[in-house]
Amino acid sequence: MKVPHLLIIVIFSFWLEGAQGQSGNTKYRPLMVGDTLPDVKLHNLINYPSVSAKISDFRGKLLILDFWTSKCRTCVESWPKLLRLQKQFDKDIQILLVNAIEDEAKVRSVIKRRKEIFGIKMTLPSVCKSKSMLEMFPHTGDPYIIWVSDAGVIKSITREPPLNEKNIKAILDGREVNMPQVVQQQEWIQFQNYEPLFINKNSTEANDIFMYSMFGRTARNLSSRFRISSPLEMEMGQYYAICVNKSIKQIYSLAYSGDYIGNIYGMPQDRISFEVSDKSKYTAKDEYGNFLTNYFFTYQLVSKIPITEQRLKELMRADLQGYIGLEARTEKKRMKCYVLSATDTSSVGFNEGKRVFYLSDDMVHINDVGTYELLMILGEQERINVQYPMIDDTGYKGKLGNIKFEVNQLDQKQLDKGLRKYGLRFTIEEREVDVLILSEPEGYEFPYDKTKIKGAKLLDDRNQ
Repeated sequence: MKVPHLLIIVIFSFWLEGAQGQSGNTKYRPLMVGDTLPDVKLHNLINYPSVSAKISDFRGKLLILDFWTSKCRTCVESWPKLLRLQKQFDKDIQILLVNAIEDEAKVRSVIKRRKEIFGIKMTLPSVCKSKSMLEMFPHTGDPYIIWVSDAGVIKSITREPPLNEKNIKAILDGREVNMPQVVQQQEWIQFQNYEPLFINKNSTEANDIFMYSMFGRTARNLSSRFRISSPLEMEMGQYYAICVNKSIKQIYSLAYSGDYIGNIYGMPQDRISFEVSDKSKYTAKDEYGNFLTNYFFTYQLVSKIPITEQRLKELMRADLQGYIGLEARTEKKRMKCYVLSATDTSSVGFNEGKRVFYLSDDMVHINDVGTYELLMILGEQERINVQYPMIDDTGYKGKLGNIKFEVNQLDQKQLDKGLRKYGLRFTIEEREVDVLILSEPEGYEFPYDKTKIKGAKLLDDRNQ
């Protein structure tokens, strides 16, 4: 039996303000499932016999193009898996790294550093700075995988979890593989946070509604949202709370955010604990940290009449009681915390220059960034393998400026060492903090299991 050959493109990228890709004068249009991948020429190759190659040069094997940047920790941490898969299926696949953003010098330095620190010798070929691939595959999140047949037709677009031994073997054996699909940027439906979703095609117009809330599974064509109206938006007459493509834990964090750091984006996830039979339904993650996309949901609350932030959250909590039914209580607990403190803030303030927020395994560079933003990113992105709640004990209200230092690995000790020369500390201390505890009432049954909802489908995992 003839073995089917597919071309797989895996794109790992760091989250940016907008989509990665080029605007203005472009040679290639964004591609979608069903399109034919042009036989583009790839330049600036390293770990390869020549400095350039065409896509067609890799036909005849399952080709995996892995787009990454030095800012993407998930990308470089996947290298051992990629090396293992290449070795296991060496005769049938070829993995090709593609750093479409950074130049050859940066790529070589990252590869060298991973070898020195972690002993990982990256031998896979890599493309550096590829404008054509960014034009064809603009994206906002990581990872991003495009599966292309040997005829050059894009068959599937997924995230990283399906890239595993089981699925590769199934494809090589000619078996059908069912994988959750990523919705492309050009397919997204544009919508406003402060206008009711799903209304105009269902019997009424949005301007006839004074208050509105809804809870459901995420629509595939909606981009991720997670926030409550800011004071400026309220001055403009926009009163809303919105969570699109988020876990129940995240939705509760917004309703109970109170005066926590960055409260328009929810209370810190590390201050929520569960007393439930199976918390994976509420966190949308399994025991290994993999996302369970069928447990992502959409919640929206909109008021067309003036309303305070406190009242918005009160209404949101009442909605969650009706929609989900968990019992919620707040308790003070003394526990270990990550504490950002200041010994001297006289020289740490922002003075000039563009905003920079760069955290990676080899560099920290911050300019025009608030202390609350720093703690939010450290907590939400799990860049220091977060175990404890975050506390801002600096008393500093301004923006941090011109903080730059190298690290061997982004962890608590390295951050503390680097921040000391700027009059800041990042330590582990015991503190009393408010913790939100979510529990299931006696006899509770989770109402939204996929097996119990007629017509429920697996969601895409675009916004992990």
